[in-house]
Amino acid sequence: MTSTTYATLDSSGQATVTFSRTFVNKPGLNLTETDATTATQPLVLRGLAWIRDGNGLYTGVTIQGQRAQMLPTINPLSGTIALLSGLITGVNAVFAQLTGYNIFGGNASGATVSVIAIARSDVSAS
Repeated sequence: MTSTTYATLDSSGQATVTFSRTFVNKPGLNLTETDATTATQPLVLRGLAWIRDGNGLYTGVTIQGQRAQMLPTINPLSGTIALLSGLITGVNAVFAQLTGYNIFGGNASGATVSVIAIARSDVSAS
């Protein structure tokens, strides 16, 4: 009914896992970081692509992990800048720093992940 294994994320934050058994239907996935340290930011995990054999059976999955990261440092206004000019410059600087920023885009290479695939109970196993 289940397949459990560990995987270590590579330099791109990905790992490909082969299940210890095949599944007729897409299995449920439970992805959990193992051995996390207090010095690391939280890890967000997701399945990227299912691996299937020639008969359409699910044999594995490629997973991806990304660490949360701190927002960029934005320097406060200082000196004798005119208030309006400083405000416009400050707001523009904030937008420039945050445009397209991915808070979960941090490097997760080397993280160890427990990958549990579970046969679903909402579909027939045959």
